[in-house]
Amino acid sequence: MEAAFSRREDGWYIIVLRALFDISLFNFVFLQPYQEAAEQDKERYIQELSAYKQTDAYKEFNQQQLLHQEAQNKKQKAMQEMKKAKPIIETNEEVR
Repeated sequence: MEAAFSRREDGWYIIVLRALFDISLFNFVFLQPYQEAAEQDKERYIQELSAYKQTDAYKEFNQQQLLHQEAQNKKQKAMQEMKKAKPIIETNEEVR
């Protein structure tokens, strides 16, 4: 029974595995400090956002957003009603 890979293919396979190992090592060693800093920034952001959500400024902003959204919904509903209604003025072709 013949081997699944020839020696040449085995050599290529080892080179590819070595490259993948080197990339993984690079990611772990060199990118780890950046990943840790990103995680710390994320935790700080969550804490700051939570503190901001407790302020009056956020509550006022949120209320304004709700009022704006309600106005948009009313406007959209009115536009839909207008589309459903029949036109009052007929087109020139229909009048003739």
